[in-house]
Amino acid sequence: MSGVIPAIGPALAALFGGWGLARYAIAAAHARERGRPGPVRSAVDRLHLRVTRSRQAAIAAADAAAWADEATPPARPPFPPDRSAWAAGALASLAVIVGAALDLPAPPAQVAVLAAGAAALAVADLAYGRLPDVITFGLLILGLLASPDDAALGERALAAAAGGGGMWLVAMVYRVGRGRDGIGMGDVKLAAAGGAWLGAALPWGLALGAMLTVALAGLLARRISSDQRLPFGPGLAAGMVILFLAAPALG
Repeated sequence: MSGVIPAIGPALAALFGGWGLARYAIAAAHARERGRPGPVRSAVDRLHLRVTRSRQAAIAAADAAAWADEATPPARPPFPPDRSAWAAGALASLAVIVGAALDLPAPPAQVAVLAAGAAALAVADLAYGRLPDVITFGLLILGLLASPDDAALGERALAAAAGGGGMWLVAMVYRVGRGRDGIGMGDVKLAAAGGAWLGAALPWGLALGAMLTVALAGLLARRISSDQRLPFGPGLAAGMVILFLAAPALG
């Protein structure tokens, strides 16, 4: 319990970071669902338009886009975006507080970063079945940068390659065997990010993620059909955070 007070700052950062990342993840997944560019690409395109064309042309293009938006009824998100984002932030903050309350050796700041990204990805995958690359690759890079030494960096890099490659192989086997996709490329990238954070503990994280996914299937049994892909991202993301908290204490 002695580490709870120092962890208040990281917990607040996880709360608002998870909220912000979840808002972005939901917007990006929603845009991808409708075949439109995500928030980052849209911002870049608007900046390029203003730099390369006259102001009048930019206004005309914006008006045309607005008319196109009005002509296409907006799709209703399956979950309330704002509530989902706050839920993601709350879960990320809770992970930091639990780790500090149990005096686990995982650094609270690192837990905050991992939990915020993982919670945002879980929300986006539950809502739209998509894991935005910006957050997934961000977690992969930050996990490697969080390595305490060169030996750990090598172990985490190898685990990231093995996790991503192994998940890709499972996805290909499933596709050949069942004739349809069961594991998306977002799950492959998230497994690689898990290796960057967990290192040698990645297999345990994947196993825990699979168990949590089965549990999620039971909770959502009345809301999914037999031919609908069950999102693996939420279970894997939760397994990553739990193992990152527990692995140092387990030795």
